[in-house]
Amino acid sequence: MIAAEILHYGAAGLALCLSAIGCGIGLGIAGQGMIGSSLRQPMAVGPIFNAMVVGMGMIEGGAIITLVATLLVLFGKPVDLTEAQAFAAAGGVLAVGVVSMIASIASGFIAAATAEAIARVPIFSGKISTFMIITQSLIEAPIIFALIVNLMIRMHITPAMSWDLALALFAASCCIMVGCIGPSVGQSIFAHAAVRAVGENYKAYNKLFTFALVNYAFIETAVIFCLIVALCIIFILPGAAISSIAAMRACAAALTISLGSFGGAVALGLVGKKSCEGIALDATGYSAIARITLISGVFIESTIIYAFLVALLLINR
Repeated sequence: MIAAEILHYGAAGLALCLSAIGCGIGLGIAGQGMIGSSLRQPMAVGPIFNAMVVGMGMIEGGAIITLVATLLVLFGKPVDLTEAQAFAAAGGVLAVGVVSMIASIASGFIAAATAEAIARVPIFSGKISTFMIITQSLIEAPIIFALIVNLMIRMHITPAMSWDLALALFAASCCIMVGCIGPSVGQSIFAHAAVRAVGENYKAYNKLFTFALVNYAFIETAVIFCLIVALCIIFILPGAAISSIAAMRACAAALTISLGSFGGAVALGLVGKKSCEGIALDATGYSAIARITLISGVFIESTIIYAFLVALLLINR
């Protein structure tokens, strides 16, 4: 019982600490970018300040979501808490904290790039801010996914749950926890370059906006695949009397898709970054750049799909 209590309350506290660390770093990066850009272009202080209020609010959202998940753990504690229950619940709330930490830091770089872009073209601050809001919303979507997985895990925690079921549920939380790292890094690399490109060549805004949505769709699929695998583990495996073999298959599936998506998502971000730089340099070459990027994205995305298919086979075998 003592070990269960330590695990239960310790995981809740650690999740919020991790989220606070990421949120603090992200806000620091955004604030540093705002101050530096304001000093370089004093006439743009007003638009930069307005954009940063929104951008910092988006970053803060991750910590708020983690706070909600933490309170659910603290106030939803079973009377007779077992170690298996505590282990499963710990995975769910830690997933929210870790994803929030990573997404908040990545979002901070986008806010900093926005301040730099507005300093370059203050008259275009409205569209740049809109671009920032969209990119930040997409990069913080995994936090919502992690919260969904956490809630689904809590629904499957029963008084008589076995360690095998607890391990499978923990694997589901690790799936989204580890699986968000690569996509968050890839999205941050790409979004930072895309926002800067708007500041360098605001006349190419429409082209960059369309290109960004397509590239984000590629990167975001990695997180969606991880979410699907996590939900499959939660809803398919516990449907029958789960065994140790089934729990091990769940762990293998989570490991396959979460690590398998890392390289592909980062690669998509790097390709998109270079493409944005090319469009900003010469918008007339947009068609050729977009075509090459699309073909590269298809090949890169196929590696993530392979991992996704293997993960599904492991669950349903």
